[in-house]
Amino acid sequence: MDLTLTAQEQEGEIVFFLEYCTALFKLETMERFSRHFISLLQEVVEAPDKRIEDFTLKGRDGGVGSFRCYIIGESTLPTRAAEILMRRGHRVLGIISDDPQVISWCREKNIPGMGFNETALKSFLNRPFDYLLSINNRHVLTPDILDLPGKGAINFHDSPLPRGAGMHATTWALMEQETRYAVTWHEMDNGIDTGPILVQTPVEIAPNETAGSLNMKCYEAALAGLETLISEWEKGGPTPRAQDPAGRTYNPS
Repeated sequence: MDLTLTAQEQEGEIVFFLEYCTALFKLETMERFSRHFISLLQEVVEAPDKRIEDFTLKGRDGGVGSFRCYIIGESTLPTRAAEILMRRGHRVLGIISDDPQVISWCREKNIPGMGFNETALKSFLNRPFDYLLSINNRHVLTPDILDLPGKGAINFHDSPLPRGAGMHATTWALMEQETRYAVTWHEMDNGIDTGPILVQTPVEIAPNETAGSLNMKCYEAALAGLETLISEWEKGGPTPRAQDPAGRTYNPS
């Protein structure tokens, strides 16, 4: 026997008996399992019409064990982000992209995908979800869309915000001979690249750096930063840090 959970009705109540192999499981592990199982049952009782796959399981240390995301954006970065999320046990409910290679990837993975259509966007985001991830996304999202995720809308930007907001950040950084650089994951608000910062990952600019080589460094830093951000989410964090308006610069398109 590895683990057996038995339920019996006794005097109008349901009583559970949990038996487990002590060579495989520690007492504290089973206690934590029991707490999470009871929490899940309570959620089921409170929302009996909710699909099982839409319940959120609580993780260790009070964090969230699994969360649900939609992604919007272009290039291979959104699909790499989706792969990271799924590898870590989280769910990607769909991707919005005008990039044919992203939509093709969605078909291969059996994940719903659609091109950007402002009229149809809200109906596509039709399932309860925790995060909307904007990754290489050129579209400005309206406040009603930003309000849909339960935990927040998150954007990736390839500059050390508040410096370098706007388009073509890496090109402007090289033109301005920046030596200290970073990429940013931040919460989205009604401004352009103005929301509170969640994670920044430093990027080294070499003396002979080109826009292409810097973009590749930022690409890898984006993925590293996402791994950090997911780890923080799984533990119940991170604490957002407001941007300093005095340090803001904005790149013209």
